[in-house]
Order: sequence, then structure tokens, then C-alpha cells
Amino acid sequence: MFPNLFYLLIVHFVRGQTDEFLSLVRADPSFSIKFPQLLPPVDTYDDLRPVGHDLRLGLQRPPTGQVAEYFETPTPRELWEKHVRLYRPAVLRGALNGSPALDKWSDDYLSKNYGDQEVLVEKKMEDRRTEPKRMRIDAFLRNYTEHQWYTVSMMPDAMRKDIKVPKPLMCSTFRYNLQELNLWIGTRGTRSMLHHDADNIFHCLVTGRKDWILIHADQREKIDMVLQRRDSGSGFSHLNVDNVDLFEHHELANVPWEYATLYAGDCLYLPSRYTHQVRSYNRSISSTFLSFPRDTFDDSDCSDVDLDSYLSLDDVYVYWVYEKGQETVDMGYANPEDTIKMFRQVYELLQVDKLSLSGFFYAGFVASNQGVMENVDDVK
Repeated sequence: MFPNLFYLLIVHFVRGQTDEFLSLVRADPSFSIKFPQLLPPVDTYDDLRPVGHDLRLGLQRPPTGQVAEYFETPTPRELWEKHVRLYRPAVLRGALNGSPALDKWSDDYLSKNYGDQEVLVEKKMEDRRTEPKRMRIDAFLRNYTEHQWYTVSMMPDAMRKDIKVPKPLMCSTFRYNLQELNLWIGTRGTRSMLHHDADNIFHCLVTGRKDWILIHADQREKIDMVLQRRDSGSGFSHLNVDNVDLFEHHELANVPWEYATLYAGDCLYLPSRYTHQVRSYNRSISSTFLSFPRDTFDDSDCSDVDLDSYLSLDDVYVYWVYEKGQETVDMGYANPEDTIKMFRQVYELLQVDKLSLSGFFYAGFVASNQGVMENVDDVK
């Protein structure tokens, strides 16, 4: 029996659901897929066809190991000391357990309760060339299997009540720096491009399974990456992750990588700009918590919080949200606290008592990292 199945059997045995789980395994072959896969025999390759050429990403060299995992969810301080501060990812097994979404979020339930909410919809095989479409959830769910769609969108505010807040986000700098909440829904066979994001991410799985290839940011120069915008912190590669061309991307054979597998209730902490690629094999739904990277940490408020209690996502403040009827359903906003701080610095740099309207907009343009100040005197 594969290690992944062994872990799941233990979890379901503790919950008294072993028979139910075994029937699920028999019904869903994705639970017995081995990841990471073994590399092909070396003697089947030569100088004209290097090991892993024309195979999926991850078969060019073996992984360095598995991402650290916790079966008891760490406190905010423990996560900061062992992972966030050290720029290391971590798997938190069962960190989302207790969320109503784990039992309720069938397609039928989502259509009946949140069908009139709107999300952004993309092609199942991500390519970053196609603009996402805005669509009602019930329309998406009626068609996503047939049309090979998936949604990655800001989570509608109404859905937050079905998700619990993982222990590390219940207090401290982590709780008060929640920038955005994303919703992912996909059918079987979904896979992402190789990419990295600007924010620290808690990716929590509601249903399904996801396999992750994780690459440290210091390896990025060996990968052909396209930056979304200068200094934006996010980027992606046009690499074909299903058929890696090692003649075009020869340095990939020298890029070390780690792996992780998530199941329903599990969360992955992923540091900002950590390159990753994700696969799912069956219907999957995820809730993602985004927070802006910070160099300092404060958990003084945690002494007043029962970390073993239930805290609904509906009861915490998030900077950017989507409410039904909004004109746009955008994602990837900047952190407003940082924009305000940078605006003040720009204002002090100009050394003026007042700004014209055009000067105000220009200062805001610079403060939001979308422009540069080349000549302070001209701006004055």
C-alpha cells in the first residue's frame, strides 16, 4: 500500500470511517496514484535523449525530499519560528478539519446556496494567455466538466461562513495581515503552470487531492520565467509541464525540488515567490488565504485567544473581499497598509505642503509600485 494511503487510513480509522474510506479508494483511482513517480531507467536514455526528456515535470531528477508535515497544527509562533522566518514551506495535516465546507460543498449544495454568486472562470489547462470570464457559480457547475473549466477567483463573501480559520491564522501578525481569500474549483485532470506568487499562501483543500512540486526561489534563474510586472513578485513559465523539453530547458535537470500531497482538510504554507506546480486528479475545491510577507512578527494578542476553539472565516477581517453585485471580481490587489506607508515616504521626499491633483495621482502611482520617480524637481 502506498504511503499516502497509509496516512489516510490512519486518519479515517481515528474518525471511525475506515469502511467508508476503503470504498472511496476503490471508487476513485486517484487515491492510489504514486507521487512522486520513479525516474525511468537510465539505460533507456543516452546523450541524444537525456533522462526525463519529453516527460512530465518531476521526472528529470529525483526530489530532495518531502516538505515537512505536521499532524498537530502548529501555533502561530511555532509556524513563524520554524517556517515563515526561515522561508520554508510546511504541510499542516487536518488544519481545516471542522469546516462545514468539508461535508457540505457538493455541486448541488453550492448551486443551491451560492449559485447566484459570481466567480472568474478559466480553461482547465492553465496557459496565462486567455482572459478569465465572469460567471455565476451555478452556470459554472453545470458546465465545468463538459467544457474543461476551472475557477480561481476571489471567494464570494457569502461562502466564508463554511470555512474555519486554521490555527496559525487565529491571532498574531498572520491574522491581521490577511489580504485576500481565493476559491478554487476544478474537475479531474487539472494542472497548473510552473509559477510563483507575490504573497505568502495558505492553500487549504476542501475536497480532492493535489500534488505539489516546490522549488526554492534561489533556483529561479535556472528556469525560464516571465514576470507579471516588474517588482510585482509574481511570475510564470511557459514550460510544458507535461512534456519537458530538456534541450530547450537543459538546466531543469539541475534544479532541486521538494514535494507535497494534500488531501481534504490539509493546508500547505507556501512562502512568497516559492516556485511551484500543482496537479489534481479528481474534482477538487480549495480555499486559499493570502497574506503580504512581513519581516517582523507579533503574537501578543494570542494570549487572549483559545487556539483550540472554532473561528469562522466570516468573523475575521480581510483587506480585499468580493460581495455580490460588485462591478468587478478582481484578484491580486496590493496591500493597502504598504501603499499608505510608501505614499507617506513619497510625500516626505517631495518636501511640499500641498500636492496638486495630478501630483497626488502620480505619488499614488509611485507608491503602488507601478511607476518610478526619475526627477523629483520636475514632479514638484
